[in-house]
Formats: sequence, structure tokens, C-alpha cells
Amino acid sequence: MQQSLRKTIRSIYASADELTHASEDMKVLSEQSSTGSHRQNQELEQAASAVTQMTSAVEEVARNALLASQASGTASNSSRQGRDMVVATVGAIQQMTEEVQKTSTQIGELARKSQDIGKVLEVIRSIAEQTNLLALNAAIEAARAGDAGRGFAVVADEVRGLAHRTQQSTLEIEEMVAGIRTDIQDAVLLMNGCTHKADRSLDVARAAGEALDEITQAVELISEGNRVIAGAMQQQAAVAREVDSNLLNIRDFSVQAQDVAVKTFTTTRQLNQLAGNLREMMKSFVI
Repeated sequence: MQQSLRKTIRSIYASADELTHASEDMKVLSEQSSTGSHRQNQELEQAASAVTQMTSAVEEVARNALLASQASGTASNSSRQGRDMVVATVGAIQQMTEEVQKTSTQIGELARKSQDIGKVLEVIRSIAEQTNLLALNAAIEAARAGDAGRGFAVVADEVRGLAHRTQQSTLEIEEMVAGIRTDIQDAVLLMNGCTHKADRSLDVARAAGEALDEITQAVELISEGNRVIAGAMQQQAAVAREVDSNLLNIRDFSVQAQDVAVKTFTTTRQLNQLAGNLREMMKSFVI
């Protein structure tokens, strides 16, 4: 009986010793687990904060890209309106150029007609001079004829006067025609200058229209690119929010694991104390 009791005490003492070592190991492991969980929790907090900041930044980029896309759309509409206005301006300038060219042609025709009038006046003046000479000769012959040619002399004087007035009128008309011809030449030069300026304005307007077409195409490409960027950023923001949510869940699990590790550490420390007390109690028995 006594030998059996001794064997039992030895077994209890050995178990208490093993329990002490095991509880020491568990205490160390639980302490390491608690420290690791705490460090992991801090790292998860930092990661969650970084992801939150990244999500905010991505959402801001998405908003800015969307605003840029909207602004680009407005600019594209404005450039299209400007292009339409340029097209209308080109049409108006072309019409004006055609009218100027028609007017220039009519003025040129008028200049040719004024030259024809000058030629006719030359003929009239030549005829008037010849008539004056003929009338002078007739007056001389009438004077030689004496009384018989007196009536003819009167007619000859009237003819000479008419020829003289015709010459004077011809000179006045020639002066007028010369003035008109000068005005016509000035008008032709002015019309040519207007035509040249209209052609230059037409070229400038066409170049502006082409530039606006290129601007419109570039703005539409930019707008489309901004829309794509905005869509990608929104998707990235959604993914980032999901990652943030997962990190928060992992952080909660880590906090729970840390609590468990702290409780385990406390329990193993108590168990270690109990095992130590048991060993001390076993030492009081004499084996």
C-alpha cells in the first residue's frame, strides 16, 4: 500500500513537473502570439489607413477625370459651334467674292464702253472739223458769188456755228468721259483690292475652319480618354473599398486573436502557478 502511494506521488510529481514545463512553453508561445497579434494589428491598422487614403485619392482622381470629361464635352460643343460659324462665314465670304467679281466685270465692261464712247467722240469731232472747213469754203464761194450767194452764205455761217458748238460739246463730253474713265479705273483698282482681300479672308476662314475641326477631334479624343480614365478610377476605387473592407475584417479577427492570446497567456500563467504550487505540495510528501 505504501509503495503504491509512493508510486502515485512520484507520478503526480512528474506530471506536475511536466505541466510546469508545458505551461512555461505555453506562456512563452502565448506571449509571442500576443506580441505578434498586436504587431499584426498595428500593421493592419496602417494598411487599412493607407488603403483608405488611396481610396480617397482614387475617388478624387475619378471625380476630376469626370469633371475634365464634362469640360471637354463642353469645349467640344463650343468648337463645333465655332466651326459651324466659320462655315457660315466662309459661305458669306464666297458669296461676297462672287458679287465683287461680278461687279468688277461690270465695271470693266463699263470701262470698255467708255473707250468706245471716246472713239465715237473722236469721229464726231473729226466730222465737226470737216464740216467747219466745208462751211468755211462754202462761205468763201458764196462771197465770190455776190448777191446770188448771199443766202447760201447765211446757211454756211449757221453750219459753221453748229460745227463749232459741236466741237465745244465734244470737248466737254470728252472731258466728262475722261473723268468717268478715271473713276472707273479707280473703281477697278478698288474692286481688285477688295477681291484680293476677300480671297485672303476666305483663305483665313478656311484655315480657321480646318483648325477648329482638328481642335474638335482632339477635344473629343481627350473627352473620351477622360471618360475611360474616370471609369477605370471608379472601378479601382470600388476594388480599393473592397480591399479596405477586407483589411478591416482581418483587423477585427486580429484583435480577437490578440484577445484570445492575452487570455491564453493569462490562463497559462495561472496554470504555471498552479503547477508550481502542486510541485511544492508534492515536495512536502516524503517518498
